[in-house]
Amino acid sequence: MEIDYPEHYAGDINEAIEIAKHLQNSGKFDIFRGQFLNFPIRPTGLREGIDRKKAAQDLNHFHEWVRRTPELASLHDAPDAVLAVAQHYGMPTPLLDFTTDPNIAGHFASLGKLTDDIPVSQRVGTIICANRQRLADSWRDINERAKSKEPYMDLVRVVELDVRNLWRLQAQRGLFLKIHVDPNLLEMFSHLLHIYFPQSNKQSTIEDRQVYPPNRSHLETLLDQYFLIRSYPERRQKMNEVFGHEMVIAEDRVRASQKKQFKTGDFPPIHPSWNMLAISGWLEEPDDQFLGEGNLKQVTIVVDLAQTAAETFGAVWKKLMLETDLVSLRSAQNVDWRIETIAGEEIYVDGEGSPTIEPVNSEFDDEENDSVAGIVAIIFDGMRLKPYSSNHISTAIAAYLGMLVESADGLLEDIADIEMIGGWTRGRCFCNSTDLLHAMRCDLLEYVKNDVHAQIEQQGWRGSLGLCVDPQRLFVFDEFINLFAEQLIPTQALLRVEKDVFVLNPARVEQIGES
Repeated sequence: MEIDYPEHYAGDINEAIEIAKHLQNSGKFDIFRGQFLNFPIRPTGLREGIDRKKAAQDLNHFHEWVRRTPELASLHDAPDAVLAVAQHYGMPTPLLDFTTDPNIAGHFASLGKLTDDIPVSQRVGTIICANRQRLADSWRDINERAKSKEPYMDLVRVVELDVRNLWRLQAQRGLFLKIHVDPNLLEMFSHLLHIYFPQSNKQSTIEDRQVYPPNRSHLETLLDQYFLIRSYPERRQKMNEVFGHEMVIAEDRVRASQKKQFKTGDFPPIHPSWNMLAISGWLEEPDDQFLGEGNLKQVTIVVDLAQTAAETFGAVWKKLMLETDLVSLRSAQNVDWRIETIAGEEIYVDGEGSPTIEPVNSEFDDEENDSVAGIVAIIFDGMRLKPYSSNHISTAIAAYLGMLVESADGLLEDIADIEMIGGWTRGRCFCNSTDLLHAMRCDLLEYVKNDVHAQIEQQGWRGSLGLCVDPQRLFVFDEFINLFAEQLIPTQALLRVEKDVFVLNPARVEQIGES
């Protein structure tokens, strides 16, 4: 097979993939891109209809959030890596996705749906082939001339990097072209080869989970929080429209009022248990390289919906703590959770937060997001790389399932309703009020004015929690971890006030108070 011209026509997607593999084996081309239709090669940040000013503002905001997140230290001074993350999660960027694997290019070339408004003559898919070295050589002089006018501005550049915990990039064997030119100029100097084929609605032979890992990496857990943060302004605007005025919490006045309760007129010092040595492990960024489908683990938990919360808790805790190799499971990246009834039916959560064997379908929800297994996966993925003990993880999952089956009253008594902010996201949950008080520092009242003591004792947990919103000044860190893992995480999962985004790191809680 000799292919030395810039266009080739295949009979179908499978033949197109085979041609791309031949080109790769011959050494003529080494990176590939699949497109469902033969549209101009243009990165999302340069496509028609994109507000480029807003896109730039969004990228700046994202980059600033990354720099303020200690668990993303590897990205702090890596602008290309930040762009790579943004690109993989749908933000408009100047990056164009390529891969070193023709099979993956073929997969993306088959992702789409033919609709009636697409003329038959335009129902053509393509695999685009390029050679990294030839492309770099071709653009070298042009880039140098461009940079003489605007430093650091390569018009076209290959971006090849390994972004820590960006599993999508690793699974897709991905790299990018960074592009600041129009499609015609790109084609003119890049020596691209196009393999065209008649497009159909036939699905790819590669499963989606091979290119989009179903479990959340450390990075993806944090990204869930970021995209929730970005929704706050719009939600605030909608609230203002409903109430007719801006809803304002006078935080400064609240803090000033709280300070008056203390002898010195200021909050107690941070408790020594929150020292940097103790919390540093909670702020570290893991290097969790994606290992692929071969690392798949399957965990099935059978739940008897007729049991009490306590009985369910005990059975699930035993299953995880005593019958499951949690050490091995925590190092696995692909955990296929299944939560089912004793009849083998998968369990879901309905619109009222109650267990059901019927998938929930609505305008806003899909089956996976409302499956109990999906919620358990969020808990596990968010805890497995943190310094939680195996007992913490087992207890969190068992407590969630126990309360889901019956009610929170079956496990917790004298409930305290809690709201907190952690990693700039809000979480609502509840816990046993006695355990809440037990987690607080024993010398707290020594800092409080004498005339306030009686008021605090009368108010119980509300009085103590109302003294200050800073958990580092209220709680003993180890005790707060226990409370957080065993009660605050599972009850967040039960309430799901922010859908599938939970505050999962106790060291990142900035404010806590009564809900």
